[in-house]
Amino acid sequence: MQTYFFDVEIEELDREDETWIDFFATRKFEAFFSWRDFQTYLNCYVEAETPGEVLDMVFTEIAKTELSVLRIVVDLIGVQDIAIDYSVSRETARLWANGHRRNGFPKRFTQVGNKSAWARSDVHAWAVKNNLAREATEQPLPIDVVEMFNGDLARSRIGNELRPLTVSLSE
Repeated sequence: MQTYFFDVEIEELDREDETWIDFFATRKFEAFFSWRDFQTYLNCYVEAETPGEVLDMVFTEIAKTELSVLRIVVDLIGVQDIAIDYSVSRETARLWANGHRRNGFPKRFTQVGNKSAWARSDVHAWAVKNNLAREATEQPLPIDVVEMFNGDLARSRIGNELRPLTVSLSE
């Protein structure tokens, strides 16, 4: 089994209402709420065999609530985060990212201002392949799974009728 982590952005909820905290405290996975920049997040740590199993487990439980999911957060990191995550200097991380050391570093996911950003899951997969990831590390939810889920969620919002969101991923 692997432990996956990811954040789900949900519609604002009353921080004083502990109903949601109590509800998620009794689930088969770890989940806690956080608030950043006036947004509410459910931070999830789930032990499962596959990312599809992770989503099934979490969103089956969310469906039992009145919470409204906005999206799964795309977990992006920059050179400094890469250096911290893999205990290397910022210069080493920059050299990896520029292709000057350790071939096959993932392509950047996007540009934020004048800085490149990578999907944490892509960098993690590369680090595992190159024996740079720490043993028994938690794994970010793969970016393709996040994008498929968010795409399905967006399509369900813009359709003429709300259709149930189904998650059927096999890996």
